[in-house]
Amino acid sequence: MNAHHVLASTAAAGGPQSLPTSAVSVNPQHLRLILFDFDGTLADSFQAVVEILDRLSERFGYPRLTPERIARLRDCDSRMVLQNSNVPTWQRPWLIYCLKRELRADLHRLQPIQGIEDVLRELRSAGYRLGIVTSNQRSTVDRFLTLMGWRHYFTWIDASLRLFSKDRAISRVRRQAGLQREAVAYVGDETRDVEAARRSGVVSLSVAWGFNSERALRNSQPDMLFQHPQELLTWVRSTAAASEKSQTHA
Repeated sequence: MNAHHVLASTAAAGGPQSLPTSAVSVNPQHLRLILFDFDGTLADSFQAVVEILDRLSERFGYPRLTPERIARLRDCDSRMVLQNSNVPTWQRPWLIYCLKRELRADLHRLQPIQGIEDVLRELRSAGYRLGIVTSNQRSTVDRFLTLMGWRHYFTWIDASLRLFSKDRAISRVRRQAGLQREAVAYVGDETRDVEAARRSGVVSLSVAWGFNSERALRNSQPDMLFQHPQELLTWVRSTAAASEKSQTHA
């Protein structure tokens, strides 16, 4: 059973949407390793990030983040967000460093995405190996996982310091796991996550509960797009059921 057949049973209920525009052939039964982005995908850090960026606006000389400006930025791809920030190129690494530092200090405020732990638990129960590939600091991720009691879910954590180098981290983890590209998926909430998955040749699973809007994600052409964690969970269950049926008739 391929992804399109799995989706057919959930589409009527507003289930995950297949976007068959990628060169990657999506067969859920081939997946063995699912990697997650951190901010906006596992951790609900959106409001904290907005407040930190607002505090930093005077120091870096960019306009404060009004609701209208935030809505416009969410519709932009990740590179356009930086270009539209009015922050000079040479200052951007320092801005990102300050953002990560303050986010770590505000870690106690972060909450998990509602329903995402059910997804992690069921994925692990179904036999998938899980990992995290993020551009956030490793220490921030480790502390959050410890606070949530989630550390046991993840075999790999790879924290890349550069915003647009996740493809290298994904490839690195895939090689460590000894898997082919079609056996790995990357789940993320930004267009740069789709770009990273495409560059590394793995399956791209986009989630619309983080930073980028559904429109921006759709335009980036991931392999699949999920609106809510429950849809991802439904997909996992459908995949597991299809796999069990296949093994029964083998």
